Amino acid sequence: MIAALITWLAVFLAVSASKMSADLLPIDAALLRPLVIGSLLLFLALLITCAVRANEAPSTWRSIASLLEILAALLVCAISRSNVGPILLIIVMAELAAQLPWRRLMLVFVLVNLAVFAIHTQRWGMSNAAIGGLSFAGFQLFAIMMTTYARRAEGIGAELQQVNAHLLATRTLLAESARDQERLRISRELHDVAGHKLTAMKLHLLALARDPRLRDVPEVGTCAQLADELLGDIREVVRQMRAHDGMSLRAAIEQIAQAMPRPIAHIDIEDNASVGNALQAEALLRAVQEAITNSARHGAAENIWIVLRRNGDRIELDVRDDGRGSGEVRFGNGLSGMRERIEALGGALQPEAFAGRGFALHAWIPAT
Repeated sequence: MIAALITWLAVFLAVSASKMSADLLPIDAALLRPLVIGSLLLFLALLITCAVRANEAPSTWRSIASLLEILAALLVCAISRSNVGPILLIIVMAELAAQLPWRRLMLVFVLVNLAVFAIHTQRWGMSNAAIGGLSFAGFQLFAIMMTTYARRAEGIGAELQQVNAHLLATRTLLAESARDQERLRISRELHDVAGHKLTAMKLHLLALARDPRLRDVPEVGTCAQLADELLGDIREVVRQMRAHDGMSLRAAIEQIAQAMPRPIAHIDIEDNASVGNALQAEALLRAVQEAITNSARHGAAENIWIVLRRNGDRIELDVRDDGRGSGEVRFGNGLSGMRERIEALGGALQPEAFAGRGFALHAWIPAT
């Protein structure tokens, strides 16, 4: 953006100091300079507006703004006798490279340069127009290529960032799954081994207590009571360990959210909102990741709220953001894949889009 402003300023100073000509347009001589200055200021206003609203403005609005910039630049070329006017088109082509598919971009590129060539042919002659036109066209192509490569690098960087976030979340889930399996193993060992032996000990102590020779020995009754209390303690420990069965998604969701600098994630996960297996965890994590990605890429959201809770026999996920919203839900590859994963587990997915008020997503899967 700074380079574009410096370039515009250089063109403005050169054109302002140059002579004006009405040989191509039937315009009163007194209006030529104000018309050129106005065109340059219009170009600057559109340039700044497009840069500020790059993530918010709809594609139609950006296309219209770029068309007006092209017309303003061509008007400067037609009126000013300075040959720096086409430099403005380099800026426009860099903008269009970030908006249009390749074929449309090349069509616009050819048409614009034919218009510039026609203007310069009338003023400078065929030979000079060809040399100047090829020079400016080369700079425009260079700007298009640099913008295209920058967009590809940005897209690859975003994809790598998402893959890295998913890998970190998967690693966290594997660690959580290992801890869960270890808790389950220990609880089974306590229940099956220690519980069994304590029960056998208690039965033997009760048998000893019925022996007339040991009936009045207090230690036998104390040992039986301690064995009974220890058995109850072990059962309570096993119950608490089994109560924590399941995989917690808190750390994994936080990993995914932290990998994206925008939007800012506000996470609320209930302690009992754990899932029973890796497939459930994968479905919910993918839903969260897709929601965050869409909020940043399409909604330009600043904040996103993620709530995961247990409601009866369901695990419910609610996600909403403060993006611009389209007012219409479109099931692309991301949302379709999300819905398929959720429904395959016996759950449901319900997205909602609010025009100008963000996007919301409600999903649930069975808790077991």
